[in-house]
Amino acid sequence: MNPARLFFSNPVILKELRGRMRGPRAFVVLTGYLILVGGFTLLLYLGMTRVSQVSTDQIDGGEIGRVLFTGVVGIQLFLVTFIAPAFTAGAISGERERQTFDLLRTTLLPASNLVMGKLISALAYVFLLLLSGIPLLSLSFILGGTDVPDILISILVLMVMAIFLGTAGVYFSAATKRTLPASIATYGVALLVVVGLALIAQIVVALTQTLLDNADLSQDAEWVVLIVRGVFICLNPVATLQVTRDYLVAEQNPWTFTYTFSGGETATIPSPWIAFTGVYLLIFRSVLYIYHASDQQGRRLLMNATPSLNLTGVLRRWDRRRRLTLTWLWLPRALLVGALVGMLVAVISLLRPWLLPQEVQQVALVALGGAVALFLLAIWLYPRSIPWLAQHFDLRFGLKERISTALQLREGHIPSAGILEPYQIKDTQAVVGKVNLREQLPFRARALEWAAMLLALAALLLLLNADYRFAKEIEEERAVDQAIEEQIEALEQTREDILSNENLSEAEQQALTQPLDEALEALEAPNISREEAVAALQEAQQQLEALGEGLAQEELDAMQQAGNELSESGNPNAESAGEALQSGDPQAAAEALEQLGENVAEGELSQEEAEALADQLDAAANATEATN
Repeated sequence: MNPARLFFSNPVILKELRGRMRGPRAFVVLTGYLILVGGFTLLLYLGMTRVSQVSTDQIDGGEIGRVLFTGVVGIQLFLVTFIAPAFTAGAISGERERQTFDLLRTTLLPASNLVMGKLISALAYVFLLLLSGIPLLSLSFILGGTDVPDILISILVLMVMAIFLGTAGVYFSAATKRTLPASIATYGVALLVVVGLALIAQIVVALTQTLLDNADLSQDAEWVVLIVRGVFICLNPVATLQVTRDYLVAEQNPWTFTYTFSGGETATIPSPWIAFTGVYLLIFRSVLYIYHASDQQGRRLLMNATPSLNLTGVLRRWDRRRRLTLTWLWLPRALLVGALVGMLVAVISLLRPWLLPQEVQQVALVALGGAVALFLLAIWLYPRSIPWLAQHFDLRFGLKERISTALQLREGHIPSAGILEPYQIKDTQAVVGKVNLREQLPFRARALEWAAMLLALAALLLLLNADYRFAKEIEEERAVDQAIEEQIEALEQTREDILSNENLSEAEQQALTQPLDEALEALEAPNISREEAVAALQEAQQQLEALGEGLAQEELDAMQQAGNELSESGNPNAESAGEALQSGDPQAAAEALEQLGENVAEGELSQEEAEALADQLDAAANATEATN
């Protein structure tokens, strides 16, 4: 159907708009709204002009325009937060209080048209208020601080926020019988979305940004962190407007922005205002669908009471509603538990050396997510059988065991009552059709628990940004531990090299590996301190140096003895080799012995000289071999 035709053919819309615009109230509210926003804009302009002149001796139009734009959008969001619920919280409950609701239900007007008529008429006036503030927003455009996309995106976000708050107001107005509880619930949701989610989004953005800056994450892990941060940003109008404006100023693209991963890859991501608009319009459509579907199902159950009632389906639907209410009830408790765990870890790390600041932030983020996930798993995955659900809802709704009896009759667990059985089933159908889930299973928000959760999150944020005085000490201790681990690996490798060296005798290998084995045994003790580990390493080093000096001295003595034997040979080349060995120059000795070998090969020595030289070389060899 044509939207314009649907708009003008709905009698509720026409009636509400005529009734709202005929009296002076609408114009008084519009005038007061413009006076308030205009006065705030004027004060902001005068204050920024004075500050700009004092600081720079000249007026910076761009800076004044940006501040004016932020201020006007902020005051408009503040007013929408309080005006939209006021216009819609009494839409349905007001009809009940004036005792005109039953007359409306006797007409041929469907329930969906009634709800849409009330909602559209209220939102039309809120949109009028928003559009009337565009000239004030255009001042920032004239001063040069903003551009046309900034203004259009801000108006769109404010309108979407008005649609969501108006939808919440109509929902609570239909779910409650009086206007006061509906107004309290609607304003609670408004403050949660605008203020509560803004605080939570700030905490999540700070934690995720710290994680992205300090942790070495893969690209998939960075995607997960970005999605988590984007969800919380896109659920809050303040965060959405702020982040959208930052990306718009940086890249001049209102639709997308570019993110660069730690590995250098880039990804194009939609701007936050697109996701914000889609999410809240989807919530708006889902609420209308749920209301329409539940109303139609209730009508069918009341008007067409037949024995073919699907009790299992009804109980499952009631169980989903029960789990949803439990989720809403336990969400602040889960966040409170996660925040307390994070606070405990942060306090311990502040009082004693335990974790680094980035590790505390990671633990806090895991504690928050783990607590919420644990509670959600406990609520949604814990199985409930159909008989248990029947007994539970019989007791909770005061149905006097009608559902349990009908279920047992259908499954044959109790004898059939014959002709009375259809009447029993019809009675159950009629009672089931009268059950109002919104009243029987309402979404209860306990202000004390939500306040405690928000205070805990704020305290956690302060603790995460505190000065950790033990951080440097922890880093130094971990560096010492890492150095000890590296020394242990070096000692094990040295031990393997000694055992695999074929030039060393078994006694030498045992002598060299003994200090290494003692050091490794000391380092692998379960309760060894860092000071004891350093002492064990130093002792092993000193023992190895002593062994090395002992072996070197023995080799030097052997060379001296071999040199003495060769010096007494009477052969010039042998004497040169002996003098070289005595002076500790094995290279010169080798050259002299090589020349001696050539002389022997050429026959320059007599038989007696050769035999004497052989005996002296044998003695020198025995002296050298004694050290090995």
